Amino acid sequence: LTSMWNFGNGSSAIGDSVITVFGKGNFTITHIVSTSFGCTDTLSKEINTTGPEGDFTLDKSIICLGEDITATINPADTVDVGSFHFDFGDGTIIADQLSVTHAYTFLPGANQQPIKLVLTSVDGNCNFTVEKIVTILNTQAEFTGSNGTLTGCEAESFVFTNQSVDANQYLWDFGDGTTSNLESPAHNFVGPGTYEVTLTSSNTNSNCTDMITHTVTVLPQTPVSADNTSMCAGDTTVLNVNNPLAGTTYTWTPTSLVGSPNSPTTTAFPTITTDFIITADNGTGCIGSDTVTVFVVTQPPSIMFDTTIFAGTTIELPVEYSPPYVFSWNPSAGLSCLVCTNPSVTPSDDITYTLSIADDAGCFTSTGVFVIRIFPEDIDIPNAFTPNSDGTNDYFNVIIGEDVAALLDITDFRIYDRWGKKVYNNDTPNVGWNGKFKGKDLPSDVYPFVVEVTFLNGKKKSIKGTCTLLR
Repeated sequence: LTSMWNFGNGSSAIGDSVITVFGKGNFTITHIVSTSFGCTDTLSKEINTTGPEGDFTLDKSIICLGEDITATINPADTVDVGSFHFDFGDGTIIADQLSVTHAYTFLPGANQQPIKLVLTSVDGNCNFTVEKIVTILNTQAEFTGSNGTLTGCEAESFVFTNQSVDANQYLWDFGDGTTSNLESPAHNFVGPGTYEVTLTSSNTNSNCTDMITHTVTVLPQTPVSADNTSMCAGDTTVLNVNNPLAGTTYTWTPTSLVGSPNSPTTTAFPTITTDFIITADNGTGCIGSDTVTVFVVTQPPSIMFDTTIFAGTTIELPVEYSPPYVFSWNPSAGLSCLVCTNPSVTPSDDITYTLSIADDAGCFTSTGVFVIRIFPEDIDIPNAFTPNSDGTNDYFNVIIGEDVAALLDITDFRIYDRWGKKVYNNDTPNVGWNGKFKGKDLPSDVYPFVVEVTFLNGKKKSIKGTCTLLR
């Protein structure tokens, strides 16, 4: 025989002995028996289930370890309840109290703890259980350094590793007047010494907070210093650590350019100006360092500079100055500086500067000569001319020398008769005025003129006078 069951509660089963769970209400149970030959029989019965009903509330869904939580049942929300009790899952069971406060002293798995309300019917035959989950947090503040210790070196960033549990908000007090709210900050302490660093860790989903203070020790860097020096190209020099300390290991780099890379005193043989790094380690792990520049002095090339400028123009003298070279100018007056690159000068007359270049190692000397000439601005204008077509002095014009002609333009040239009538307006600038006006010869007389020239630097010069026309 085969038995099939329909419980009327949305579930079914096959078998002679089956189990199901009913809620409260009326249900029709149907039992169908069949044989292998296809014969069947059906039997149905009605059942009515009863039992207690109710619920409870919690004043918090997340609590801290050791914090009180209150469970409350409202009698108005219960049905057919003869008795009840709360089961907090830690061995604490409290019966028939409508409001119960409890504190946990242990952490459950995954921080999740069920709290149960067990309701018993009036006749004592039926139980109904309501369950709610509370999250229990144990926020703990803890930290160390990224190197696993609470010891660091000055001038280095101390990186903290946050080891807090059940926290998502942090406040650091570094003990030197500064703070941070990063999870794992890096901090530069103001100097060597000990600092009381406090971390306050909290969980924003609850009232859970914790604080811890550790002493952070900041050690000084191993002291080391050495002085820059100069040497002549092709020579060697000696590098020395100032006041070397016993028990300290020194290292020079680049090692290929020194004779004793692990000695406080060593020879060095660079071929070009080179920066050497000297490091010192006294065993604390706080390695000090200094940079030493060895200037390799090569003979600078001699300089010859010759230029022509307008009076009052500022010009730079092309000189590349760098230590360890020593400059000596003659004359020195008028120069913007005496020991700099490209000093400037604003001469009003022709001048020649001489520069002597030496070096503080006494290796070489060189010279520089800077010749500065001033463009002439003289313009000659004759006072008479004879336009008789004899090929001599037939035109009246501005006389400009070849060395000046390329430096200026005649921008205005006007000539008037004695009554103020303009008879020439720079109409033929290449040759000048031929003594005619509108194609007719003008008589011998004295004629006023105005000339304006503009130099390449923008400077303008105006000349007024008279010329005599002779026929």
